[in-house]
Amino acid sequence: MLGIYLHIPFCLSKCSYCDFYSVTPDDTGMDRYLHALLREIDRLVPEGESVDSIYFGGGTPTVFGAKRLCSALEGIAGRAHLTPDCEISMEANPSTSLFSLLKDCRAGGFNRISFGVQSAVEDELEALTRRHTVDTAAKAIELARQAGFSNLSADLMLGIPKQTAHSAAYSARFLSSLGITHLSAYLLKLEPGTPMYAMQNRLSLPGEDELCEIYQSVCETMAQEGFPQYEISNFARPGYSCRHNLKYWKLEPYLGIGPAAHSFFQGKRFFYPRSVEDFISHAETGTDGIVLEEESGGGAEEFLMLRLRLSEGLNLPDFCTRYSSLSLTPLKQRAQQLVQAGLAQFTHEGNLSLTTKGFLVSNSVIGFLLDVLEPLPQ
Repeated sequence: MLGIYLHIPFCLSKCSYCDFYSVTPDDTGMDRYLHALLREIDRLVPEGESVDSIYFGGGTPTVFGAKRLCSALEGIAGRAHLTPDCEISMEANPSTSLFSLLKDCRAGGFNRISFGVQSAVEDELEALTRRHTVDTAAKAIELARQAGFSNLSADLMLGIPKQTAHSAAYSARFLSSLGITHLSAYLLKLEPGTPMYAMQNRLSLPGEDELCEIYQSVCETMAQEGFPQYEISNFARPGYSCRHNLKYWKLEPYLGIGPAAHSFFQGKRFFYPRSVEDFISHAETGTDGIVLEEESGGGAEEFLMLRLRLSEGLNLPDFCTRYSSLSLTPLKQRAQQLVQAGLAQFTHEGNLSLTTKGFLVSNSVIGFLLDVLEPLPQ
């Protein structure tokens, strides 16, 4: 099954930490962008292809307006075959003025909303220069429910200035109390070129040990609240894992359409450059603005790295069968060392899965395994 990501690159303002590609909206520009999206959908999506997940990300997709959002969705539905249970997600910033838009989008086929809440502590929201308050976030989630959405996700940011393990756990518990079905908990990354990066020496950021405590407190809180962890940064009530994001981690095919959007399709990785004008220009002139990545996706190293992000883990014998040139013995030996160190465990299904402690140092753990991806003797 194919997944489709549409990038809606418009934001009213940019948060101090944000490095995602976005531009200021205007009606003429957004109309041109919609037409460009529809042209690219017709060009890239195979006719009649079965699609079981569609994700509108940004930017701030709600800035695009319900009519344009639904038109883009109709463009996909007119080209592909949407499965009856197709997950159709849209990102949104919390606002109390969204009810009409949410109601129209729900009627137009959207069935999942992901709110960029980030924190339930006012001081932390101010540090991130977010436009909403905690009360606004709570009301926005309730409005989404009244508009007919039952699949509700929220983002929580970890490592915020002044954040503690206690405040992070409070935010997680608060969001759970609002009736969400999914939580994404991402670590704040200070990206070069952002205002927060420039002022990092003046920020009261949690240290490495504090970050570990913050992450563990959120993992423990979400488990207590009935949200099993299914990926290094994601928690969901049973049946509410994000199908679209699972495609990324399971190396399933997806098409990303829009500036800065990436794709993995037919064994190849490609992307659009970070320019709205270039994207529109190529679509209007019928030229190809896609950049093909030099290395095709789906190699053994990538498969191992992505699978170990998931709580279900990696089946080592199946992995070595999939990549038949690899030797199983050194991988098993390294896996046992990780288990003895408390960084990994073997699940009931026999998969190698990282523990919470292992997730905290996942890059090192994965590197430890990648070192022994040896080909079998010829």
